[in-house]
Amino acid sequence: MPAAPFRPVEVRCTFLGTGQLEADGVVEVTGRGPHSLDLKLSPTGQENEMAWIELTRTDPRDPVRDIDCRKAGTPASVRFDPEFVNFVSGFGVLRFMDWQRTNDNLRLTWSQRALPQTSSQSGPAGASVEDMVDLANTVHADAWFTLPFHADEAYVRSFAQLVHQRLDPGSRVYVELGNEVWNDMFDATKDAEREGLARGLGEGNATRAAMERYAERVTETMRIWTQVFADRPGALVRVAATQNANAGLARMILGFRDTADWVDALATAPYVWMDMDAYHAGDTDRVFAAMPAAIEKSLDMAGEQREIAAQYGKRYITYEAGQHLVTPDMALARAVQRDPRMGQAYARYLTEWRDRFGDTMMLYASTAPISEYGSWGLREYGGQPIAEAPKYQAVHRFLEASH
Repeated sequence: MPAAPFRPVEVRCTFLGTGQLEADGVVEVTGRGPHSLDLKLSPTGQENEMAWIELTRTDPRDPVRDIDCRKAGTPASVRFDPEFVNFVSGFGVLRFMDWQRTNDNLRLTWSQRALPQTSSQSGPAGASVEDMVDLANTVHADAWFTLPFHADEAYVRSFAQLVHQRLDPGSRVYVELGNEVWNDMFDATKDAEREGLARGLGEGNATRAAMERYAERVTETMRIWTQVFADRPGALVRVAATQNANAGLARMILGFRDTADWVDALATAPYVWMDMDAYHAGDTDRVFAAMPAAIEKSLDMAGEQREIAAQYGKRYITYEAGQHLVTPDMALARAVQRDPRMGQAYARYLTEWRDRFGDTMMLYASTAPISEYGSWGLREYGGQPIAEAPKYQAVHRFLEASH
């Protein structure tokens, strides 16, 4: 199923001061005034394409400042794009891992965090805590935060206090340390291994040392959140995350010292996976013929994780989920992701999760293009019509039926 072309977006940038802005990338200037710049964004869906504005002239006596770019016609008082708010409305939990740039594994202090007035909400510090909480409040969703693996006590406590103060009292907050600290493709995992071995953990086994160090840090982090949320403990869900395909890691984490006492839920990512090297362009029918078995395999492994969680009296949930079909064959990737049968596969996946597990399932991710590194988005671009996004269409129908 070919997707319709990406739709151009009209953007107006306003600013104070005296000077000039220009634009480059997949954008053209359509008009300008003394304190404004009108643009038309024309994305094509290609990898790594960008659009940006440049300050080419400014008056030191009256410098250009307060630059504000937004869809044409959007009031200046609106913080979030109304289309985006509409898109995320209906989801029960929003996980902000990418907004927090958790996988960068940076060592930021609380004073270095992004603020709502920071010029970029996609810089090294990610988005501001205020914006993440406010978005959750706006759509009446619970918030899920992934704290940096190396966050110090001051960062963790200040983060928790701000969330406690700002999050709607009737909402819950899920707290996770890092992202996939079991996955050695991430720097945090390598750090956990080095630190664990240096601290004499794991009895010399690198994997066990990494998991025990992770468990140590989870305990330290969750102690702080528990203290901050002492007045409403039911609003706090403390998460330990592990690999869906390796039940032994969950036992290492929950069985380490008193870690289980500081955790409410065990989470994995039961992705629907198959070896895409065995398929090529034109094999779409074969891919979907194999999909039901792939779904069953993933959820069967999830069942093992649930049993471990139950042994410790914990919930079993997912921190990520969805299809995990990665191929460098872009013709195959586009054909599979845009096929209506992908929506049918998601409907089956969600229904089986509900019937077999019935707890929180986080889907990764909201919006992302199809690429050789994976096709993670429920939709390919912001504003994509739901009729052209089979994954999102299936999820939307499931949520509507569930309410």
